[in-house]
Amino acid sequence: MPTTNDLYNAIADNKLEEVKNLIENGEGLSYSHAYDYSSPLLQAAESGHLEIVQYLLDRKYCCVDDGNDQTWYSPLIVACENGHAEISELLLKHGANVARQYEKETESDETYATYQEQGYPLTLAVENGHTEIVRLLLCHRADTESIRWSYDGQWNSEETPLLLALRQNSFEIAELLLKHGADIDGECLVNGETCTPLSYAMSKKMKEWIDFLTKNGADISKKS
Repeated sequence: MPTTNDLYNAIADNKLEEVKNLIENGEGLSYSHAYDYSSPLLQAAESGHLEIVQYLLDRKYCCVDDGNDQTWYSPLIVACENGHAEISELLLKHGANVARQYEKETESDETYATYQEQGYPLTLAVENGHTEIVRLLLCHRADTESIRWSYDGQWNSEETPLLLALRQNSFEIAELLLKHGADIDGECLVNGETCTPLSYAMSKKMKEWIDFLTKNGADISKKS
């Protein structure tokens, strides 16, 4: 008799026909979160298996936001993090929550400090430099002021998508964010210090940032 693990294994191996057979002919088969606190749709989205994602959505086998119960990662979040633009677009068309917040916690083997992070699909797409996904999210009204919050065991940081883009030297993404209404002078917190993108750039003597920000209207008199 087919088991839940059979289904997850078929998804992992990108075997669409086997997935279809298990779901359509597997009497009494239903998925659970036993497999790494995941869902079939999240696993397919994370792996980049577009056809399986399409099938699961068309079959309405999973809720579009059904993901990891521990981190609140959703299929859209993992697709955005891993750069799967077509899957991200498909999930958004099926109503995926663009404002879904995730939270994760990891421990360092070297310092024994606990690193904590909270963010959104947009902050992950920006931080990983996935320009087309950023464009998709913004077209679906993602909040340009979504904060990526983190704690490294000593300092809190609260970074806007604009600051995250600049920290990756992704001026194309920064321009996209500004075009969709991002606050160029929006306050951030970096290692416990309040700043704006411009004041941070000036403190680090980052000429390319400074030129970009002033050209786009940043307030040079605003120090924090």
